[in-house]
Amino acid sequence: MALECLASPSDWVEYHAALCMCALRTLDWPTVTASAKRLLFVAAALALIKTQQATAGKSDDVTQVITDTGSQEGYESTV
Repeated sequence: MALECLASPSDWVEYHAALCMCALRTLDWPTVTASAKRLLFVAAALALIKTQQATAGKSDDVTQVITDTGSQEGYESTV
């Protein structure tokens, strides 16, 4: 199901980043038990590790990422 929602089916970074954010968000919910919060914290950490592993060696330059994905077409650079 998650594969169908990815912008690029071979790039799971989007999924792992969202999983990390969702897991961290639930830590603030008052109805979540302490043991569930621990599990969600571990899930967030593992998702963050997967994201870092997938992006290792890639450029941190945002303009390079935009150019690589083609999202910059039709817009003039403000730099």
